[in-house]
Amino acid sequence: GKSGAYVSSPTGLLHCPALPVPVVGTAGAGDAFSSTFSALVAQSTAVDDAVIAAAANAASVISHIDTQSGLLHRKDLQDRAAGLRDVLVLSHWAIGDI
Repeated sequence: GKSGAYVSSPTGLLHCPALPVPVVGTAGAGDAFSSTFSALVAQSTAVDDAVIAAAANAASVISHIDTQSGLLHRKDLQDRAAGLRDVLVLSHWAIGDI
């Protein structure tokens, strides 16, 4: 959502802010985020990288009128996420800090 996403693990909590993009429609954004995040984590991608890629895919989806046009193909997703590593500042909290 517009407040970003939180990811919890046995060791802590992570927050990824939402990307500021023009919103054309919100249908499919959560599906794009969760499917991207889940697929990347299942492929042993680091959680930080997976959440950035998921945020990028969700942002792309909401900048299109339908649920399919904005979905990024893997190479486009990798390129977009790589360009966001310095833009999206992730916040981390260890379990003892929460």
